[in-house]
Amino acid sequence: MDPIQYFRHLFEKDFINRIVEPSNIFSVQKNVNKPLTTDAIEMEQMYWSSQSRIEKVADVMSRNKLKEIKSNHFKDNTKQPSLTDPERGRLFKNRPLVNSLITKFRDIPFEDHMLSVDEQTVPFQGKSTLTQYNPNKPYKWGYKIFVLTDSKGLVHNFKIHTGRMNTQNPAQYKS
Repeated sequence: MDPIQYFRHLFEKDFINRIVEPSNIFSVQKNVNKPLTTDAIEMEQMYWSSQSRIEKVADVMSRNKLKEIKSNHFKDNTKQPSLTDPERGRLFKNRPLVNSLITKFRDIPFEDHMLSVDEQTVPFQGKSTLTQYNPNKPYKWGYKIFVLTDSKGLVHNFKIHTGRMNTQNPAQYKS
């Protein structure tokens, strides 16, 4: 599977559109005078740093526009579950993305029977209750994710670590 095919398999147009609408809504909820007004085509674009810059991608969107999109990503405050809702979980804002990706990863056919389950750290140093610190990793701060991959490195499933499990509170297993 080519990288672009892999991306298109994970992020179909319908899913991109399900990100665009709440992103635009959230930007207005955050500041009515500064709407995001993005669309599916723009949402697919990326900005590359000078070390890995690809002109055909980076020339489409400014770094400031990418930052604006990132700060308004698919949140609609009117659809948030209440704090007491047992279905809420720590990933409730990202649950649609996580569930969609898990489904797509599971759909990728196994080409071999050599599988590996490993812990990975996705680098991140921003504000989040989900970040972990591990001094033994190349990236010390980030999100801990357990990943099922094949021998080619293709992901077939994953689980995001959301903190210590509380056996007295089964709702916490929803993560």
